Amino acid sequence: MTETTPKKTRGRPRTFAGDHALDVAFEGYWREGMYGMSVNEVCRRAGVSKPGLYRAYGSEDGLTSAVLQRYEETQTEAILEILVQDRPFAEVLKDLVWAFTEVGDAPVGCLLTKMRSAVTVIGPRTQARIEQVRGKLLGAFADWIRRARARGEINPEVSDDLATGYLDTQLTTILTRMGANDDPLTIRTEASLAFSVLTKGALGWWPATA
Repeated sequence: MTETTPKKTRGRPRTFAGDHALDVAFEGYWREGMYGMSVNEVCRRAGVSKPGLYRAYGSEDGLTSAVLQRYEETQTEAILEILVQDRPFAEVLKDLVWAFTEVGDAPVGCLLTKMRSAVTVIGPRTQARIEQVRGKLLGAFADWIRRARARGEINPEVSDDLATGYLDTQLTTILTRMGANDDPLTIRTEASLAFSVLTKGALGWWPATA
């Protein structure tokens, strides 16, 4: 009994430190990008040692994978909830674009997009999770397009596969521009023009006001 109690006491601060480091990494990677936030800087801001961080997550790849998992469970799931709503395609699309271009307390842009572009610093475990999350999103986009087409809301000249890929490309562009601090109202207006090719008429989002 006297030997097991100290081990539990010593273990709890390491767990707490690992959780705090994940908080710091999540905020830093999302706000500053993968190239702007090193694992050494995560340790410095979190007040933990690199060996302690690696004990909690195995490696830097384990840490970034855990960061992306948290992003998936919070931000990505919120997007998926928008996509499954049984409402007109244009209305859901507008809500999605507005959500992507909202400026609040959270960092702007998309952590998934930033990780996808950081191929030289992303490990295999994180890369596999990136593909998993992207696959989930693309599947949701495809389902959304099919439901909208069944209601006659999608341009018949645009195939489902093309519409899904185009949707993904345009939304990624929006998130990239938000990460570059472009004007959200301009992004919304230009997005309404870009997405009008998927529908049978103009989306009528301009002037782009909330």
